[in-house]
Amino acid sequence: MKKILIVRLTALGDIVNSSIVIQLINNKFDNIQIDWLCEDINKELATSIIGINRVHTISLKKLKKSRSFSELKKTINYLKNLPKYEMVIDMQGLLKSSIVSKLVSNETYGYDKNSSRESLSSLFYKYQFNKSYESNVIERNIFLTCSALKCTINSDEIVNKEPIFQVNSDFTCSAVVNEKRNIALVIGASWESKKYPLDKFIELINSNLDYNFLVLSGNKSEYSDAKYIASKSQSTAIEPSSIKNLISLISK
Repeated sequence: MKKILIVRLTALGDIVNSSIVIQLINNKFDNIQIDWLCEDINKELATSIIGINRVHTISLKKLKKSRSFSELKKTINYLKNLPKYEMVIDMQGLLKSSIVSKLVSNETYGYDKNSSRESLSSLFYKYQFNKSYESNVIERNIFLTCSALKCTINSDEIVNKEPIFQVNSDFTCSAVVNEKRNIALVIGASWESKKYPLDKFIELINSNLDYNFLVLSGNKSEYSDAKYIASKSQSTAIEPSSIKNLISLISK
């Protein structure tokens, strides 16, 4: 059995965009085991991906904040003592992720200096591949995976993919209705520049659309914004919940 490790430490959206490769790899190969390495804050999301054998976690953010040499040594030892992998694919393409990959195994695969977000990351890959950083992120992730495994994946396989995340069939939410189409609005983002103005959300909801709008939130601040939107429109603010519950909600 070939054992593969995918390295995608952060962030939530990028892990989602990388997750499709797990299903596609498993569809191509029978005798393969895929593990994932991410920041501990993203463990719940990574463990929800169908087809992953095991999720390993580290906390580089906590390490950076503590500046502790003993914690650094502990992290390095942890990475060096992970199971032996025939292939470590770094989907992040950053210096930190490439170093992490190299600590796990010498059999590292990643982007070359001309297609990585941080060109120095290429120094830590045994095998390098070129795909424009400006390319579609899904295409980049699949290209890197196919290049490493020497396989091909066509557009039909991508479009006709099966569900990627595990869904709790028993999950219920009273805000979801059957009489109308349910529309979920994601109002949060890690950067202010990525956020759509709250008043624009309100304008959208109030523009004579006969839908059931649910305003999602990921923390207390976003929930406050969600409640503001709900107070000005015909919508329901959804309290922050676990990633797994959000996956189940969105599946509806």
